[in-house]
Amino acid sequence: MHGYLAYRDGRPVGWCNAAPRVLMTTLREEAELQVDTIGSIVCFVVAKPYRGEGIARRLLEAACDGFHRQGLKIAEAYPRKDAQDEAANYHGPLAMYLATGCEPVREADGIVLVRKTLA
Repeated sequence: MHGYLAYRDGRPVGWCNAAPRVLMTTLREEAELQVDTIGSIVCFVVAKPYRGEGIARRLLEAACDGFHRQGLKIAEAYPRKDAQDEAANYHGPLAMYLATGCEPVREADGIVLVRKTLA
């Protein structure tokens, strides 16, 4: 697994699973994509006492910065459109992605594929 950790006072409080798409073997293949140019953000975990403090957003920004430094051109993620509870929202909230410049590409089975071109 590849990803990013968030710390508060020297203790881990958040995690983001993010890596080049070619390493994410559980994602379905899409022939039209140049997968070697895409980074995938798969999930977040933020300790309950630290939720609502912007930790997931900072982890998202760190993942996008990391992808850019690796030479990747696009970040993509898979948030649920209507997550009903915290457990269903493990991909990260759709609103967070939209607020950070991600664009919806398509929706299937309640999951919205969002992408952001990395500068």
